[in-house]
Amino acid sequence: DDEALALAVQADGRILLAGFSTNSVVKDVAVARYHPDGKLDTSFQTTGFTTFTVGGGNAMAQAIVVQADGRIVLAGTADNGANAASSEIFLARLTENGAPDTSFGTDGKLVLPLAGKTGVAYDLQLTLDGDILVAGTAGDGNGLQGMIARVNEDGKMDTTFGTDGVVLIDREYETAAHSLVVQSDTTILLAGYNKPEGVAGLSLFRLKADGALDESFGAQGEVRITDTEGEAILYDMAVQADGRLVVVGTYDNSEYREIILGRFLTNGQIDTSFGTAGMVRSDLGYDSVGYGVAVENDGAIVVTGYSQTVKGKDIILLRYGVEQSAAEGSTTGATETAPETTGAATGTDPVAAWSNAEVAGQ
Repeated sequence: DDEALALAVQADGRILLAGFSTNSVVKDVAVARYHPDGKLDTSFQTTGFTTFTVGGGNAMAQAIVVQADGRIVLAGTADNGANAASSEIFLARLTENGAPDTSFGTDGKLVLPLAGKTGVAYDLQLTLDGDILVAGTAGDGNGLQGMIARVNEDGKMDTTFGTDGVVLIDREYETAAHSLVVQSDTTILLAGYNKPEGVAGLSLFRLKADGALDESFGAQGEVRITDTEGEAILYDMAVQADGRLVVVGTYDNSEYREIILGRFLTNGQIDTSFGTAGMVRSDLGYDSVGYGVAVENDGAIVVTGYSQTVKGKDIILLRYGVEQSAAEGSTTGATETAPETTGAATGTDPVAAWSNAEVAGQ
């Protein structure tokens, strides 16, 4: 088995994929590079791809970024001794040509110190000064916590950030950080979920540059949106040109999951000009999840994920804009000409209202 779980495009247009490749025993981290025409770039480790291990068990890359100097940073999850119950978060850095960058961490790798907690990595970003931020979850028998760590460019923990470089979102309920964005004022936004009542709800956290929660944001640094009728989780986040935040995830309507899309102002307030009360629920008639979101140059929003029909899972691509420009009921291949998005899903039935939502910290 081989899977690509993350993608990055270099400044020269070459495409990097990262994920895992199974070596018949365990999963190894795998990275490949392609030319813009889709052909393997054989200047990358002579074959166009590379694999390597982290620890003694399964390991996979789940996020990838390219530094300004061309070096490649990966974040992922490794099972310590092929035991998923003791998973760890790692960072690795490759040279521009795919070799391990031995100037980073130990032989090009760093395992985060999580004080005995298991960890899963979800997102990775670079700060303006070149440091590395990785977000995910850390947990033990008491449940999961959203996690973010900051690592210096040389692969050592930034001890000025949180506790020894790591911040855990300390709440009385379970939290998770699936996506992160560094804002222009160096504050950090995390998107994921929280479970104050045992049911997952949409959640945003904002931290200062030193890792402290920004108490001016929402309620004690958190904006929490819960719905009394179903579970909702955020998986990805993107920033529009005007700084507004677009988030995507899934909502459980008690029969199956729908894709949920929302937009927030830079201060964490829901953008009520977007969709219905700031949210759009796209009911495709089958269990569907939105895993990735991007904002196009004209302001349109593109979402990818999957929808599970009776025949199995299908990859989906949705584009959201001001007005419908494709035949009613079509969700693929639609075009949008308006430059400003308001949350109407192109080519879908009218979305359900987000009427039962309760917002904490607004």
